[in-house]
Amino acid sequence: MSDDKRDFLLGLLFGGLIGAVLGILYAPKSGKEMREDIKDKANELLGNETLKDIKGKANELLGKAKEEYKRVSEKTADAIQSKTDRFKKAIDAGMEAYKEGSDK
Repeated sequence: MSDDKRDFLLGLLFGGLIGAVLGILYAPKSGKEMREDIKDKANELLGNETLKDIKGKANELLGKAKEEYKRVSEKTADAIQSKTDRFKKAIDAGMEAYKEGSDK
């Protein structure tokens, strides 16, 4: 499944969950009935395999993002070190050329 489709489905699922919660909270029921409904819905959602799948996918995506961040930061650090080394060599060569020119 492409990233766009997966993102859309996750957004749709989360939007549905938010809508269900808001629907429960704004329903014209007594406090006791409302608490029972919220408790029932929470138990229904927390026991749902889809929610566990989403949590697993979120953890998987987080792991991939961490790996990508590490890879990019290491590559960037290597590039900076390479440029720094080249700059130091250029300065040393310039200093050496200056010394040779001033000795003449």
